[in-house]
Amino acid sequence: MKKIIMMVLIALFTVSVTAQDKQKKQKPEFTVDQIATIKTKKMTLLLDLNSQQQQQILAINKQKVAERKAKRATREKMKDSDKKPTSDELFERKNKQLDDMIAHKAEMKRILTPEQFETWQQNRKKKAKKIKQRKGKRLMQRKKTRRS
Repeated sequence: MKKIIMMVLIALFTVSVTAQDKQKKQKPEFTVDQIATIKTKKMTLLLDLNSQQQQQILAINKQKVAERKAKRATREKMKDSDKKPTSDELFERKNKQLDDMIAHKAEMKRILTPEQFETWQQNRKKKAKKIKQRKGKRLMQRKKTRRS
């Protein structure tokens, strides 16, 4: 009898802990303007931007954030419908993404001074490295859970 009660208590404790973890992971939903403002202020701190540069980068950030939100909504719709993109669609998506990255880099090069641009590029490389590491950790965790 004691064993059964102990097992039930352990099961309830486990369920309550996992439920709390899911609640903590939910992020607040910011507007496009709020996200763009935060990104611009972070860049101002990093690169010591003047007011004209801040205004230009704020406009770029607003556009980028709006595009990112639209793409996320499209991906969610595709995920819900269980529709897989064709190889041509994937190619077009990747091609457009790379074109956008090239245009963004050229725009930033036009706005920033050479020193600021160099700092911005180095910072982007550091962030990309961190993202790649996190992505690798997630893949390893998924593989471990699949084996179990």
